[in-house]
Amino acid sequence: MTNKKWWNDRKSNNSVIESYEKADIKYAQILGTDDERTCNDCLNLHGLVVPVNKARDILPLCKKCRCTWISVIGKPILPEPDKEVVRSVVRNNPGISIAKIINDIM
Repeated sequence: MTNKKWWNDRKSNNSVIESYEKADIKYAQILGTDDERTCNDCLNLHGLVVPVNKARDILPLCKKCRCTWISVIGKPILPEPDKEVVRSVVRNNPGISIAKIINDIM
């Protein structure tokens, strides 16, 4: 992924989060793409629920990232990943964007 595409994806995902804030939506969930191009980190974080006020600048997660946010209104639509799997992703990739908020959300 080029830097330009990465920044465009970051901007796009932050715009989604801004729209959730304006709509008073409190939680968002990571929606990953499950195919041969998807990395293990994105697969392992698929379904992670994040407070909207902590979600800015989280996506994209990696250089190949195609994850996006979906709103959580009521019960999450996707099954949430195991907390130890999420912690393992962060331990193995301390520079991953989700690492800066992981202690706040788990």
